[in-house]
Amino acid sequence: MEQISLFSLLPKSAKRSPLFPNSFMYRGVCITLIRKPYRRVMQLGVEMKGGVQISCARRTTLKEIKSFLAEHWKWIQKELSERQKIKRRHPVKKFRTGESFLFQGKSLKLQYKHIRIRQNEPFIEKGFYIKNKNLIYGWNRLEDLGTHFLRQELRSFYEKKGKLLLQEAVAVFSSRMQLVPKAVRIGSQRSLWGSCSSEGNISLNWRLVVAPPEVINYVVIHELAHLKYLDHSSAFWSLVARFCPDYKKQEAWLGHNTYTPDFLLSPSE
Repeated sequence: MEQISLFSLLPKSAKRSPLFPNSFMYRGVCITLIRKPYRRVMQLGVEMKGGVQISCARRTTLKEIKSFLAEHWKWIQKELSERQKIKRRHPVKKFRTGESFLFQGKSLKLQYKHIRIRQNEPFIEKGFYIKNKNLIYGWNRLEDLGTHFLRQELRSFYEKKGKLLLQEAVAVFSSRMQLVPKAVRIGSQRSLWGSCSSEGNISLNWRLVVAPPEVINYVVIHELAHLKYLDHSSAFWSLVARFCPDYKKQEAWLGHNTYTPDFLLSPSE
């Protein structure tokens, strides 16, 4: 028998009542509500763009939500302040000549090179490539210089390089550690550098391409070690230390650079 929500039986005017909004402003901050039918308690999170997101029941009233916000306002202000500091440390890329882009732990300066394509030319350095300490973009048409297009091209370039580096690291350390995953997935996880499932599958984040080689190696070693120890026991860390003695240094880099590769996120991420 089909289940019918009591809320769905309310007249449209009740559904749109100001008592049950989906978003509103509170003390100058945009509050977005995610209403779920079976949510019993409210949960909140602070978004990087500066808003606050609250998960609550469908019938939670505006008065209840504002009371919840007031109760947690000091924490929200602290988190909003932290997000602003992060945004200042990692400003949105403008793709201007001389702008810095991190690649394998090194800061590269963006340069542009106009490519004039001629017939029967054997090789043309078009698109992004690295030369010396520069990240060079070879362009031919003015359309190639649009910020949105450049962002897509850069992401594609970094993704290709990142996947190659991770595949090579997995091959090297899998052989050294004698630990072979059933499958290796390389994606663009929003908040994880890597993970290992109980089935023996490893997932890695190609955005690690911004990190120094030793950090990339550490993440691979860490996830491979989980094939033997699916925990963080002393035995696990002993195995990691055998192949990466300074793993704490690499962990510190990851902790301090959580948001460093965000310039490689797609709009949907």
